[in-house]
Amino acid sequence: MQMSNAEIVGKYKRADDKKAQISILAELNGCDKEKIKQILLEGGVPESELPKARGPKPKEAKEPKLKPGVYVKTEKTAVAQTEKSEPAVIPVLDDEVIPGAITGGEGDVEGYEPMIPTYRPIEQILADGPKNEREAERLERHKLIPEPVKELCMAERDRLIQEILKLEKRHDQIADYLNGEAVC
Repeated sequence: MQMSNAEIVGKYKRADDKKAQISILAELNGCDKEKIKQILLEGGVPESELPKARGPKPKEAKEPKLKPGVYVKTEKTAVAQTEKSEPAVIPVLDDEVIPGAITGGEGDVEGYEPMIPTYRPIEQILADGPKNEREAERLERHKLIPEPVKELCMAERDRLIQEILKLEKRHDQIADYLNGEAVC
């Protein structure tokens, strides 16, 4: 862990977007989101404040039932339908979103999750192989980088992360001081 438990709890409490902050803290500390949630619970953050974990994905996706205002992403198109219109087909790019659905607040489409932009780190692409043309292009560009350059870049990235963590810690101490907290 890069940060103390108190620092993690403090950063979480001051964050505007608490759900995103859990992911950020997990990445900065090199652990998973569940570990951060556990630290937050131990640090006095009520469980009701923490974002709920997603349930298991359904084994078989059922055929979606269109309702007014529902948008459904399929392989090559998105279908939009309103109360008084016929479904409209909208072309989309496969690698921009994960198949899912967005409801217009008027109902759910069973078996679908919200559209989420996809971006996999190069380590995952190396392990699993590219899933689309964009990832194949990224992989080819990555392979062209000489190993010594990769090592230098990674060392500089790690140094910058450490510097950022120190600056964030100092920022948090000043914010705590200005907020009347006891500062160590």
